[in-house]
Amino acid sequence: MVGVLLLALALVPGSAPQAGETWYSHYERGVELVEGGRGAQAVAELAEALRQRPGPGLRIRTYGLRYIDYLPHLYMAMAAHLQGNAERARRELDLCDQAGVAEQSQVGRPLLQAYRLLLRNAEPTARADAPSAATGDSHHRFRLFERRAVVLPRSEFLRLRSQVLHRCGLPSDIQDNHAPWYFHYELGLALVSRGDPQRALDSLIAATEQRPISQRDARMYGMWFTDYRPYFEIALAHAELGNWACVYDALELSSELGEIKEGDEDFARFRQLWNEAATHRQEPAP
Repeated sequence: MVGVLLLALALVPGSAPQAGETWYSHYERGVELVEGGRGAQAVAELAEALRQRPGPGLRIRTYGLRYIDYLPHLYMAMAAHLQGNAERARRELDLCDQAGVAEQSQVGRPLLQAYRLLLRNAEPTARADAPSAATGDSHHRFRLFERRAVVLPRSEFLRLRSQVLHRCGLPSDIQDNHAPWYFHYELGLALVSRGDPQRALDSLIAATEQRPISQRDARMYGMWFTDYRPYFEIALAHAELGNWACVYDALELSSELGEIKEGDEDFARFRQLWNEAATHRQEPAP
């Protein structure tokens, strides 16, 4: 997420909150867990931060000359969303609105607006043919589609997966459900380029489950960054499969989250794709 100040904390994934730590240690660890897609662990850390310091605030002093915008309910909403708990996420966003602090925060405002959008566009899952990657109690329409046959032979897919793991600096034996968002995103892009849109969708949707918010120059690891625009890439993969309702839904999110802007290299392709999707849905393109 953009603009978040983090302490240099040694993070052990899945560890319980440590007794005796400060509220801001728990809070910043919770923020880091949210950014890593670990909703359940983030909830525990943020809950302890809230127990020690219930009220949000702007430019709160932590130690020395360090100040942060303390937005626990916003990040609790994000953690709940990662868990698929849309109802709790909405409750937490309501608390953000009541306090009015996140709306005034340079860090919090774009996140608050983005999560309002994501929750507004989410709908209850009602179809049995939803992709296996989708989890939780509500989904966007781009997740609801009839699965198609994969293209690459399994041996070639595994070789490609191994290459992406190596490029991302991840161990070769890591399980997909333990891999970070950027692995799924990079694998999805690689699968799109290799002409396997069904597998690409699975990977790209998995990336959005861990990191729902788009971001330019999103940090992956070390000093590696990427323009993270998963909904545009999801739309491209759906277009290859002819899932036009899914294309339109993904492009709506892509547009409102600002993934592709006028002047970008892919803007013409974005407009063309939106017009095609609108024609199939008999709706005017915005």
